[in-house]
Amino acid sequence: MSDNDAPRVLNTRPLGQTETLDTALTNAGFALDHLPGLAIEPIGADKIRERFAPEPVPDFAVFVSRNAVEHGFAALGLDTPATRCVAIGAATAEALAAHGVDEIMVNPGVRSEDLLTLEAWQGDLASKRIVIVRGDDGREVLRDTLTERGANVDVIDVYRRALPESDAAEVARVSAALDNDQYQAVTVMSLATMTNLETMLGTDRMARVSVVTPSHGVVEQREQSGVAGATVLADSADPTAIAAAIPTTPPTSVDADEAPAMATPPPPPPPETPARNERRGGGLALIISVAALATSAVALYQAMRSPSDAQPVAATVATPATDTASSEALEALRRDLTATGESSATNRTAIDALETAQAALQRQLAEFDRQIGQRQDLLESLPGRVENVEQSVAGIQGIAAGTRTEWLLAEAEYYLQLANAQLQLARNPTLAAYGLELADQRVRELSDPAYTPVRRALADEMRALASVEQDDLEGVALQLASLADVVATLPLRDDVAEQRAQLSGDDTATAEDTAEGSFGRLWRAAGEQLGKGFRVRKLDESLTPLLSPEASYFLRTNLALKLDTARLALLRNEQDAFGRSLTDARSWLREYFDTDSAAVASALTTLTELSDAQLSTTYPDISGSLTLLRRTRSLANNVAGQDEP
Repeated sequence: MSDNDAPRVLNTRPLGQTETLDTALTNAGFALDHLPGLAIEPIGADKIRERFAPEPVPDFAVFVSRNAVEHGFAALGLDTPATRCVAIGAATAEALAAHGVDEIMVNPGVRSEDLLTLEAWQGDLASKRIVIVRGDDGREVLRDTLTERGANVDVIDVYRRALPESDAAEVARVSAALDNDQYQAVTVMSLATMTNLETMLGTDRMARVSVVTPSHGVVEQREQSGVAGATVLADSADPTAIAAAIPTTPPTSVDADEAPAMATPPPPPPPETPARNERRGGGLALIISVAALATSAVALYQAMRSPSDAQPVAATVATPATDTASSEALEALRRDLTATGESSATNRTAIDALETAQAALQRQLAEFDRQIGQRQDLLESLPGRVENVEQSVAGIQGIAAGTRTEWLLAEAEYYLQLANAQLQLARNPTLAAYGLELADQRVRELSDPAYTPVRRALADEMRALASVEQDDLEGVALQLASLADVVATLPLRDDVAEQRAQLSGDDTATAEDTAEGSFGRLWRAAGEQLGKGFRVRKLDESLTPLLSPEASYFLRTNLALKLDTARLALLRNEQDAFGRSLTDARSWLREYFDTDSAAVASALTTLTELSDAQLSTTYPDISGSLTLLRRTRSLANNVAGQDEP
């Protein structure tokens, strides 16, 4: 049989997971077609680890599918010798074996709840921790039952089921094939796949075609929907079982208006004699009476089974008309039996049974009336209970709204305090403007007209900060830091003089000593000794630093400190201290350093330029919005306190 003649089957497994089912279907003699009905989106390993607590070590780890193993086993990092792995289906067990799991407990049935029959899970599970590894929106029967048995059950979602992104042309081709009844069957592995196929292809199309599935949920859904297409439940999710469950002949469905005409109608019954009619009349009356009592009993049973519909059913059943009808039926039966002369023991027994049933039914109806009365009382009390609940909810909403308002106001005040600190202390109008903006956002979220003046003040302050022309304080500070670093390399005046003396040589000094004579050398030595004991200073001259110029290390260190002092005064916006520090630094450079040097001259030029610059910046006052916010908030709290009882 060629591929064109072979019955076609639509495989709806996700992309990358069709191979095993394709092989089984091909071996069974089917031609294949594909349309993914489900997309598997893995959840990141980091998110899985965030939800999974490795301690205490799980006793069992249940993997509901092969996807659960592929996307969750490595991320969980289970200690498989300590944690026993449970697989639902042979494919899941093979995936676990591929990860090196030796001991695997396999699901003994088709559904996940069939695991509940495992011998290890019987009895009290209070000391057991069980982890169920699955996709999102999984069934809860297994978890709920194990929890009822006392186990500590964790559910870890490791992937999401999503609607696949299918090509429009491919969907149109499959839809046309469904319209032309070209598929022998469609394989549907899960209820999520069935829902996605109905979304992509249309509910009507999927209702007509035969569906082969291992999922009880799919079977139940199609049965409840009353679809025309057949639904075949496979023995398991194994590909071989799926292929074996596909019917060999396509089901035929006949519409009601296309049903064939009936054959020749049967001949009418022979005419009956009057006596026979009379005898049948009694039996007919008996049947009618029994049917009336049975109908009443069924109605009563349904009413007892549906408490929510109890009142309308009771109104139908427990009426005098029904009771009177059954009594009249019994009386008519008696008259009929008397008229026909049929007063056998069998008939009397039937009458007694009917009377007994009628009495029991009346008692049941009376009890039912009592229950209905209780339910009516309960319903009448519901409005008051609902009103109390609504009042409680309204109170909670009021508390929540008040808490939100206080939180927003506290945030706004905090941002305003930060803005003022950044402007007044750190001299940073950029961060101050950002703080005002954040405060304005919080006040806006209040949606309270009482705080409109606060927002107006914030707008004025933000506009004032935007117009501030800020000096390049950072550039000036960097220049001062650079000068402080090069102070150690600037040449001193004494060093230059000593170098010049060394270059001139000692011959001149020797000649002078010789010409000076012995008396001259004695007089000069006496003058040097007197100079060490006395110091002559003019009071009208400016004071020089106390440090000796010969102490070059301390001189350079003091000059570097003076430049650092100027930089600190700059950052603190202390213009006077900044100017004094630069003036002292320039005077020291002129007095102790070689001004003929290019480096010293450049340093003097830089300090002169910085001294002439006006670095003080006047910043606007942005404290008005903070004051206004606190005042408005305090006034609102006082008004609220007066309104409280």
